[in-house]
Amino acid sequence: MDYEDSSARLHGILSRINALMIFMIYFKPKTNKLNDVLTKDPRLTRFDVLGRALTSTFIYSYKVQDQVSCIVFIDSDRKLLITVGPNDVRTQKLITDEDAVNLLRSLVMRGKNVIEDIDYQEVLRIIHSAGYRMYYLHEGGELLQCLHKGKLAFVVCSNIDPPKPHVEHEVFSIGPLPYQVNHVITCINWLYNSRKWCLSSS
Repeated sequence: MDYEDSSARLHGILSRINALMIFMIYFKPKTNKLNDVLTKDPRLTRFDVLGRALTSTFIYSYKVQDQVSCIVFIDSDRKLLITVGPNDVRTQKLITDEDAVNLLRSLVMRGKNVIEDIDYQEVLRIIHSAGYRMYYLHEGGELLQCLHKGKLAFVVCSNIDPPKPHVEHEVFSIGPLPYQVNHVITCINWLYNSRKWCLSSS
């Protein structure tokens, strides 16, 4: 699949899911080998951390969130992009973090909403061009206390800091200390479900 085909596929996936919130999770496997991610004990590659992040993305107050989708970028010897929507979660009956790992592996094996060899910054550019306001979550950012109404994309990491977006973005944090990605996502979901909207549009 060439570069233009990959970009066109992502455009199509974003149009189809039409989510109000996207969590863009950057994941760098500990062994840097995609095959290890898909076949070995998740703890060896830190894929278990990604499983926790996926569970936190979709499950809030014991219910599946319909307004959310998750895009996982695996930065390994083979670049891989996986898009997960609420219907995928219902089909898998996501309950535990192990269920989340199995869901990601299943999507890759079936080739569903999976794109290979697409550039990370191109992914962010396409998300931004689809009308999403982009928040880059980093411990050095401004404290996130409210959300802007509209389509929002949150760039977070599962194990190491993701590269900063080259497109327009805002830098926020949920506090002065390093937090696990599932805690960051849970905090953002709380702000959204509590309707903590920013008064200003800027």
